[in-house]
Amino acid sequence: MQKIIVKLIISIAALTVSATLVGMFSYAWLTMSGAPEVDGIQINVGGGNTIMVAADISVKNDDGTTTHYPGAFSQSLHLSNYDSYEYLSSLAGLTPVSTVDGVNWVRPTYYGEDSEEVKSGEVMIGQIKDIADFQIDTTLEYANIPAEDLTGSMVGNYAFVDFWVVSPGDNYKLRVSTGGKEENGSFVISRMEAVENEDARYGYDFKVLNEATASAVRLGFLASNDWCTYNDNLSYNGSSEYDSRFSFLKGRYLEKGSTVAFSADNSKFTIYEPNADYHISEKYNKAYYRITKPIGVVNGELKEVNVSDRLTVQLNNQWRTDFEGTGILMEQLFQTFIAGKDLSGKNAAVLTEEFYEMSIQNVIYPYVDRGYFIKRTESLYSAANEKGYVFEENPAFENVSGATDDVFITTLEKNIPQRIRMFVWLEGQDEDCVNFGESSNFIVNLELAGSND
Repeated sequence: MQKIIVKLIISIAALTVSATLVGMFSYAWLTMSGAPEVDGIQINVGGGNTIMVAADISVKNDDGTTTHYPGAFSQSLHLSNYDSYEYLSSLAGLTPVSTVDGVNWVRPTYYGEDSEEVKSGEVMIGQIKDIADFQIDTTLEYANIPAEDLTGSMVGNYAFVDFWVVSPGDNYKLRVSTGGKEENGSFVISRMEAVENEDARYGYDFKVLNEATASAVRLGFLASNDWCTYNDNLSYNGSSEYDSRFSFLKGRYLEKGSTVAFSADNSKFTIYEPNADYHISEKYNKAYYRITKPIGVVNGELKEVNVSDRLTVQLNNQWRTDFEGTGILMEQLFQTFIAGKDLSGKNAAVLTEEFYEMSIQNVIYPYVDRGYFIKRTESLYSAANEKGYVFEENPAFENVSGATDDVFITTLEKNIPQRIRMFVWLEGQDEDCVNFGESSNFIVNLELAGSND
């Protein structure tokens, strides 16, 4: 391809994941880490002049099946307006998992006090077991867990959401994109929050408390090419959102708690890894990337898998500084917001939410410098040394673009609405998925772009 982005065809304008990290040190993926808790997911989806997007309308039937069809197609939508997405406001905490296909979700297991190895002194309580002893979730049992259902003994859970896209033209390939200067763009970044400080001018600082999740979080896109069921199409044809241009629907997935047929062989999975050259541990005094090999099922066994054929890698996203480069722009905006206000009866958490909602209306992208994408993921993997490291002076870091060239989510067909299933999780195989001891939040902004070249 000579030009990766021919035309912007869809953008998820603001996927905001507010995730609070709790200081739990009894279980972990690699060593000892805490468990990020998702307080809520707010999603706004926007399209360009050619593509249209729609919420997923799901209806539980009397026979136990679930019918899916798109809501009204438009250039934008707000998922908080739909009952189908009500669960997003009450999700439990995410804890580390691993996947290579969006179908097999690998959950870690740990030695408990009753383990013979613990009793004999060979291992310690809470020590992680060998990969071969990990558990596999293929039924979405540990996806979208309500907060009240999360127990201290549950490890390894993740979240997902469905939406629909449709294109009036053939062969449009969807990719995760940085977007243009005035567009939302894709990024994951640790959220800045108010912190009490008596020495500060107005009694509060505004800063990032913990940056760990921003480098360990992943997004995944499962794109099924199965045709939807007769009932799905029938429900759509009879709905008030029906558009006669779109008679057939595509994209069928496993239902949580159900055995509805799903063809994994007729689907495509793409992984989005943001902040790939940023590491909370900073083992080296320069930017670097370390190859992450998630765990998958290979010939019936759990093994680490090279995912360069389905991975889109983005370099570090950073909070934007002011024009003089003397400070973080968001910090300055916050201080202006609270200047002269009566702050009595308000704490840091309240001020943080008021600032995001009232001052910037939860529009984040103007305040973030987005990292470019490695143009070809395979070249990055080929450049890695024997320990899996690629350092910033390597030419692979210079070959960047607005989107990854050799990896895409799906190819859209003309006037065929396709349901996409998007996952959010913490990748346990990431070297930064450790030691989440402080409270922290992160924000995800997602924009999809495409090309018919």
